[in-house]
Amino acid sequence: MKRYVVTLTEEEREALGALASRGKHRSQRILNALILLGCDAGDFQTERSTNEEIARVLSISMRKIDRAKKRFVIDGLDICLNGRKGWVIPPEHNSSFATHASSYLGSIGNSMSDTTLVAGGSRPAR
Repeated sequence: MKRYVVTLTEEEREALGALASRGKHRSQRILNALILLGCDAGDFQTERSTNEEIARVLSISMRKIDRAKKRFVIDGLDICLNGRKGWVIPPEHNSSFATHASSYLGSIGNSMSDTTLVAGGSRPAR
């Protein structure tokens, strides 16, 4: 596997430390922050941990660490912490997608006319 070296600036380290020390964030965001702090090879890191140590302490896989490091190096800090938002339909496919989606949803609506939607699934109407 390709090796990605994480190098954080002092501001990034402070922001990640603050994020990891407060409990009002998504768990994956905090895990990614802790991974980046542990893997940092920059000038402001006093002691760098190995991937094995980080995986053992955080109870995560080595693959998760590699994915977080790769996403940081390729996409940047914001994408690494927050992930990508949805997917985008290319403009040349947009009209055909809308046509197929509306015809599909229309066919579902006709087949579900005798079905009542309830929490946790659907059941036939009584």
